[in-house]
Amino acid sequence: MGVFEKEIESFRKEISENVKNMFNETGSVEPILFALTYNQGKFKIGVLMGLERFFISDEGKEAAVLIMRKFNEETKPLAIALATEGWMSIYEKDDNPLDKDGFYAKGKVRPSQDPKRKEVVNISFETYNQKAFECWEIVREENVQLSSMVSQGWELKENEFSGTFMSLLKENYDYISKLVENISLN
Repeated sequence: MGVFEKEIESFRKEISENVKNMFNETGSVEPILFALTYNQGKFKIGVLMGLERFFISDEGKEAAVLIMRKFNEETKPLAIALATEGWMSIYEKDDNPLDKDGFYAKGKVRPSQDPKRKEVVNISFETYNQKAFECWEIVREENVQLSSMVSQGWELKENEFSGTFMSLLKENYDYISKLVENISLN
């Protein structure tokens, strides 16, 4: 993860707890982007809200991606976290629903159209070179609550992992790492 590994992991834990608390208080989570920044010796968390209106169409989602990337360019985060509600399909380990071009393979459907889908709150985390994921199933019984489902720790990003809201952070904004890269030790 780089120079700020401990701080990035703390960011992940803090955002996970905050998103769960938001859901427990309101019964929902509107799409929200969090950014861990480091400036003048201090860590801060920036927040981009108001994205829900973009999530009603594919064109809106593409516009949201552009807005989030612009937000990243301006805030220069070390790590980001995108929290959303959505649908998830469960597949066997080697049963990839996407073909080699990133489209749904014949006989596979988007999670929103899958009769066996699960309603979830998920958070995708990214640094410029790693990703992590948290997901909780939404259980709508007498009380709406979250049920633990999936937690994937940090792992290297594949060359280009696909999905509308993936690879939102590609640039390494860790200026300390950039300084180290530029220092010649010879």
